[in-house]
Amino acid sequence: RSMPSSSRLVTAAAAAGSVAAAAYIASRNLRTATVAGTSMDPTFKPGSSILVEARSATAEEDRGDVVVLRSPEEGCEDDLLTKRVVGLERDWLYARDGRLVRVPTAHVWVEGD
Repeated sequence: RSMPSSSRLVTAAAAAGSVAAAAYIASRNLRTATVAGTSMDPTFKPGSSILVEARSATAEEDRGDVVVLRSPEEGCEDDLLTKRVVGLERDWLYARDGRLVRVPTAHVWVEGD
């Protein structure tokens, strides 16, 4: 039994949309990442998959951006962290332990939600 012509058009459109989405993702160097831990809860739940643009850190980050980065902790460099940018270079802010700190030049300050 053959598929009605309207169903074939919907199937063809879905396939074309999938190909276009895949081409866009490849052209933007987008990757998926899995959120580990609860630091971004309630924005992202542990195990959530998110789409991220794979690139090096630049001056394009702004307060409020969500970034995925490698852990700076020794022995954990392969761990990916999902955090929000809360401070830009040369900003003064209070760290979670109450200390007043200045974000170094060419750095951003990130924290979980």
